[in-house]
Amino acid sequence: MESTETSRQLSRGRIARLLAVAVVLVFFASLVSIVQPAEAAPPPKPGKRILVLHDSVVTNARDSIIAAFPNHRLEFVGFGGLEVSGAIELLQAHPRLVTSDVIVELGTNYNNKPKEFRRHLDRLMRLLGKADHVLWLQPSRFRRAIAEPRGIIQSAAHRYRNLHVVDWGAETARNTHYTRSDGIHLQGRGPKALAQFMADNLDGTVPWNRIPEGDLSRVKVNKADVRAGQRTPRVRVKGWAYDPDLISKPWVRITVDGQLVRAAQTTNVRRPSLARNVGHPNDLIGFDRLIRLRRGTRELCIEVNNRDGLPPVELSCRTIKV
Repeated sequence: MESTETSRQLSRGRIARLLAVAVVLVFFASLVSIVQPAEAAPPPKPGKRILVLHDSVVTNARDSIIAAFPNHRLEFVGFGGLEVSGAIELLQAHPRLVTSDVIVELGTNYNNKPKEFRRHLDRLMRLLGKADHVLWLQPSRFRRAIAEPRGIIQSAAHRYRNLHVVDWGAETARNTHYTRSDGIHLQGRGPKALAQFMADNLDGTVPWNRIPEGDLSRVKVNKADVRAGQRTPRVRVKGWAYDPDLISKPWVRITVDGQLVRAAQTTNVRRPSLARNVGHPNDLIGFDRLIRLRRGTRELCIEVNNRDGLPPVELSCRTIKV
């Protein structure tokens, strides 16, 4: 009887000890759960890198440009006074800077040597050959000589398939309050405008490689010339044309029976209502030409230069009797 009672007491003691151990374990487990930090969320994946080659125009707009590309990482490479030749040296020293997308804001610091500028531009584009897209911003038209590098930059789009030239200079010409009195450096809303201009063109808000549009609206032969028996009566040609990828005026050609009759000229007639309807920011999309044609039945067509480096686009044709 005594031994049975003793065994019961031992069992009760053992159970009590086990319960005490369990309580202690639960207590320490709760401490561990409190002290141990929650599992950290995985860091967001970094966005695509974009290389920005620039001079002083971009220097004062960096914060606005970074804000315009929230999902990308921008590598700003440049400084005030940087020329294309200097950008070549930077990329030769650091070739890994080249990314799939590159923004180039260079050309303002021009040394009045067009052949040298073109040679440097070609060398820079060869260094950027692995980039999928090179967005080159045309410099502001702050002085007459700047027309030379602007023309060289524009013509380069015909030679390099990855080069897309956009006319920031036309933007500042239409919005003079974007820049200071020098016509170059930004002020007020200028930095945000430049940043949005870059983002719209690089991120696809403004699509690339769109086909020019237009129409040959009216072809009228001068009846007085016909009655007078002139061999080449005057013919007035009217119409409109624009390139969706170009803010500035496009170049229009007139051909007769497949032959160019006049050198290409830009559109020069304001058509504000039409520009609003087609959604183009420049209302100078109309043209009015006076040409002379030989007697007979002629096929008259208009062509517009395609700024994407492709051949001119034939937009409209009319068969007329002169």
